Amino acid sequence: MRRCRQEEPRGREENDPPAGTASVTREQILDNLWGVDYAAESNVVDRHVSNLRTKLQDDWRRPRFVATVPGRGYRFLPATT
Repeated sequence: MRRCRQEEPRGREENDPPAGTASVTREQILDNLWGVDYAAESNVVDRHVSNLRTKLQDDWRRPRFVATVPGRGYRFLPATT
């Protein structure tokens, strides 16, 4: 994980994104990636998720990797084989 351009070690649990129905709030994403003291624009997480979806060629209407949870945040979808 990179935070403010510095590499930080992560435990095994942190390397595995939430799967299934587990969702994370925008606030949790901000706190975990940039820290609790980071003052961000209200849509900074949404912009980064949008960029991520573009790079992954993920359609928000039919997501394969990241689904929007209305009024809550995002849910990382389990890999399908």
